[in-house]
Amino acid sequence: MLKIILPVLALLLVAGSVLTFALTRNTQAPNKITVPDMHKLYVSATMGVPRIDDPLNVEGPLAWLLNSSDDCSFKAGVFHVANKGAAACNTVYTELNNFAYQAEMTILQGTNGGLIFRNEFFPTMNDGLYYFNVTTQGAFSLSVRSISHSGKQLSSSGLNTLLKGQSAAIKKGLNQTNLLTVIALGSTIYLYINKQFVGSIKDSTTLTGTIGMFSQGENSSQTLDVTFKNLQVWIL
Repeated sequence: MLKIILPVLALLLVAGSVLTFALTRNTQAPNKITVPDMHKLYVSATMGVPRIDDPLNVEGPLAWLLNSSDDCSFKAGVFHVANKGAAACNTVYTELNNFAYQAEMTILQGTNGGLIFRNEFFPTMNDGLYYFNVTTQGAFSLSVRSISHSGKQLSSSGLNTLLKGQSAAIKKGLNQTNLLTVIALGSTIYLYINKQFVGSIKDSTTLTGTIGMFSQGENSSQTLDVTFKNLQVWIL
């Protein structure tokens, strides 16, 4: 049985249970970079052998923080992130800095889901985590939550949206599978959906941390079930 110390559990509560339902504050325009350049970046970042290559059909070496509420579970060979309102699943994998991280996501119930990255389990005074969110309506966003900690006390800011938009690359509706990719290089974050570049932003709230996944609804009572498979990470 995996033993997690109390500060880690407290941070997971910050990361997983306080997802907000309106991601609209302090939105910046994406960096203007040509699509051909971004396609080359995607190909270059994902062409080598991935450091992590996990189909997510059984609990593997990533050490997912599974819990009794079944937010995160493997059922019939599929990894589910499910609950009501919001749910998040994090790994205890190593600290990642510069990387490409991607996984296939299918929303079975709910409206939103996506990738968590640079989630610092042991924050300094200025750390946080990022959420790459995709909706069934064809929208996407990148948000960050700042986390501060003093002794055993953790505090979290509201969710600050850095980037948002609509993309024709997204397969809309329930039961549609979308490939989500984050390329993080220093303070610059590049986002891809189904291998198509959708936006980038510079932000240095946190530059290292673990990875995870989340599901999110329109309200706290909405039933959620989002599945993920074929997780891959390349170290850059």
